[in-house]
Amino acid sequence: MSVMKWGCLASALVGVPLFCFLLLRDALGDCAPDAICEKGFITQVFVPSALSAVVSGMLVYGVVELIRKMRS
Repeated sequence: MSVMKWGCLASALVGVPLFCFLLLRDALGDCAPDAICEKGFITQVFVPSALSAVVSGMLVYGVVELIRKMRS
């Protein structure tokens, strides 16, 4: 399996479940009456899940690349 595939697999394994959890939390989370409600798809769901997917993918990519260089 190539290095890029490992990074993409790690991104998917972290990003998709996190996205689903945050989307469910955003949809079911109710705001109290007369309170400032912080709801929003972009800021509360998309950005955190995308950032965590990118970071985890890059970390796994770097680790696998380092391991491959050490082995050869």
